[in-house]
Amino acid sequence: MKLPEEVPKGFFTVFKVFLAVGLISPAIHAHGSNMYAEGVIEGNETCSVTIPSQTPAWNNQNGNQNYLNQNYYAQIRTNTNNSLDKHNRRYRNVSYAIVDTGQTTCYDDLNALPVCPAPGEDFHGTDGLFIGNQPSFTNNSDGTISDNVTGLMWQKTADTDGDGDIDAADKLTYADAVARASEQTTGGYTDWRLPTIKELYSLMNFNGVDPSMVQDNDTSGLTPFIDTDYFDFAYGDIAAGERIIDAQYASSTLYVATIGDENGLLFGLNLADGRIKGYGLVLMGRDKTFQVMYVRGNQRYGQNDFKDNRNGTVTDKATTLMWSKDDSGEGMIWKDALAWVQEKNAERYLGYNDWRLPNAKELHSILDYSRSPDTTYSAAIDPVFNVSEIVNEAGENDYPWFWSGTTHVSMGEVTGSWGAYVAFGRALGYMEGEWTDVHGAGCQRSDPKIGDPAQWPYGNGPQGDAIRIFNYVRLVRDTVRAPGINTTPIDDSDDDDTDTDPGIDPIDDVPDTDPDISSTYQVIDTGQTKCYNDEGAEITCPLSGEYFAGQDAQYDGNQFSYIDNGDGTVTDNTTGLTWQQSPVNTGWSYEGAETYCDDLVLAGHDDWRMPTLKELFSISDFSKGWPYLDTTYYNLAGDTVSKDEQYWAEPYVGTTVEGQGNAAFGVNHGTGHIKAYPAGVSGPMGNYVRAVRGNSYGTNDFVDNGDGTVTDRSTGLMWQQGDSGEGMDWTTALAYAENSIDAGYDDWRLPNVKELQSIVDYTQSPSASVTANLGPAIDTDFFQITELPFGTTNYDTDYGYFWSSTSAYFGGDSLEYYYAWYVAFGTAVGESGDDFHGAGAVRFDTKVEGGPLGEGGERYYNYVRLVRDVD
Repeated sequence: MKLPEEVPKGFFTVFKVFLAVGLISPAIHAHGSNMYAEGVIEGNETCSVTIPSQTPAWNNQNGNQNYLNQNYYAQIRTNTNNSLDKHNRRYRNVSYAIVDTGQTTCYDDLNALPVCPAPGEDFHGTDGLFIGNQPSFTNNSDGTISDNVTGLMWQKTADTDGDGDIDAADKLTYADAVARASEQTTGGYTDWRLPTIKELYSLMNFNGVDPSMVQDNDTSGLTPFIDTDYFDFAYGDIAAGERIIDAQYASSTLYVATIGDENGLLFGLNLADGRIKGYGLVLMGRDKTFQVMYVRGNQRYGQNDFKDNRNGTVTDKATTLMWSKDDSGEGMIWKDALAWVQEKNAERYLGYNDWRLPNAKELHSILDYSRSPDTTYSAAIDPVFNVSEIVNEAGENDYPWFWSGTTHVSMGEVTGSWGAYVAFGRALGYMEGEWTDVHGAGCQRSDPKIGDPAQWPYGNGPQGDAIRIFNYVRLVRDTVRAPGINTTPIDDSDDDDTDTDPGIDPIDDVPDTDPDISSTYQVIDTGQTKCYNDEGAEITCPLSGEYFAGQDAQYDGNQFSYIDNGDGTVTDNTTGLTWQQSPVNTGWSYEGAETYCDDLVLAGHDDWRMPTLKELFSISDFSKGWPYLDTTYYNLAGDTVSKDEQYWAEPYVGTTVEGQGNAAFGVNHGTGHIKAYPAGVSGPMGNYVRAVRGNSYGTNDFVDNGDGTVTDRSTGLMWQQGDSGEGMDWTTALAYAENSIDAGYDDWRLPNVKELQSIVDYTQSPSASVTANLGPAIDTDFFQITELPFGTTNYDTDYGYFWSSTSAYFGGDSLEYYYAWYVAFGTAVGESGDDFHGAGAVRFDTKVEGGPLGEGGERYYNYVRLVRDVD
């Protein structure tokens, strides 16, 4: 985040907030079990806000284990606080972050299940299985509540008359609700507005229970569909003649059609029974009244930014969700809808195997309230999508309702027999002897999960709601955990019309500082999710300002996303590369490995090649180590995990002790290192090779910003142009990053090891014998780098090792993370002072002087070059 010049550029203490009120959402920084936000507040005033962690019950009351939405089959959450904060951080630059429904229990077609079903089982894939962007609020103690996910600020209560309770006297007509917005001064703000239905629905929490079956007026045991730890809530005012469920909140969204009510309909949210419907502005000859809570901030919330990927998918860059362009083409019961999703994943529909049934709030996000069957003669959805046509109960041409994975929980012995749906066509009710559009296209209601619609010939409830049971399906999947990632599967055709980059463009609430970010070189996250101190012990991830804050685990990047193609190959959805799944157990010389790749025919393709070092390092996985590879997808060449899992990549331009002038770099997927090996050795001393095919990956595109920073337009990362100028231990390096406000930015961090390796220039080395290749392993047309004191190595001019934020441990028998990874931008020398591993090597060093030794040659005090994400 860029700091305004008026803000004193001192040390930023934890919880300091400069919040861009009404313009942008806060930048949420995740640290352990808490978060803090930073932004700019009107008048350049500063305030301090504590943002508590909203940690869900990952092992919920029924013992269910809940999975992250992205690649749910790959990782069960084990480190609850750190993982939750890290996950929420991915929405930092997302303008329309969908808040999770809060549903953590899995259901069949009648009741809650004791355990969420596994893949292949009935009812696998319900909302309760997936953990999305968790609700996170801050009570500002001034009558306002900040939503830390959406960037919206809400009034805490609908007590409009200020008498201390919420009752019928507080309700307003639509006209009064609009008019009174400009009169609001809650919290000292004057820019309050009536929320849109998408803004209002962000507060919806499906932990609520529908009380419609309650026979008495006792509300003490009821649970509404809003978080009452932060917001005041009251059911209908029984004393005034209202029903328990009369807790309808007004939005500013009017139904574009007037069919069914000539006075017009307002889309409102009932936080008592958990539904959206169109409410008539006039009821029984009088203006209908609603509960009202005003909102301010993030005026882009709820605005979609669809991109047709021209491969059967549509990406919403505002939410980072990818949708199937087509729907299921037929209606089905809820159980079959879940099974249909599994079938599509089994066949890798459109190249992906991680589709899911959207939850109610995700499905609601793609509604277009400017459209309806009676005004635009279309479904209430952007025409970028294809929608099946149906004939409705009234015999009209219409559009379907769509199932969500969310159960609409109700009172009684059978609590989970109704599923939430969203109507993209008319929502009919049988009233006064005919079917009419009573709720509006864009409502969210619920349908029985099983049964025969013929059992409800005149609908259900006081408005005769149509019951269909057989509803349609539109698939959704997550694209990225950070803006800009390319998740398109490989297209082996020569169709030039296929868009190979449906990725998310960088999104922020301020003008993009570099609109030319290409995102062609997405650096994959390391996978590290735990924090460590300098004695090697695992710790709770620290808050900003505490020792060891700012580690790799506290920042989220582009997550691993693979497809096992079932033919001996694995596709990386992020980089677009396809890899050989099982390398042969042969120790090749570099030249022999290159020939092997050139001659390889695998899965019907003959364009395999040797990977570059940056390509090969992209699949390195630092989540645990030994091996540093996801063996769910990739097989090792050796029989056991060992230091011998060394894979060739590209020649080294320098001269090493072992290889002399004939060395080549490789990645050791056993130990995690990059080093230069003797290129001519084969047999037991040779290296393995893993062939690759696809687009070239790893090319930088640097721009000098003229302010002491350099942007790599291919990765979307901004770097300090200069370095720290002196070495420091790892703990000091983390603090150096935390406190930096270089070039007016306050969100610098110590790069993780893969980010740092991304800026290595492997055409340069201080040990090169060719003058053109002599220099530091970084592009000096853009970067400055400090020379080491003469005599540090055996070279006249040499350069330092640079710390990363990624911790390491020495070997398979020692799990203490005493070490941290570094990248050598000069020679990586042994104890003799000669180049042993190569400039551009990735090794680890002891975090602090006096700590345990690794493989010798420890320096302890390494240099720092900071990084930040481009706004």
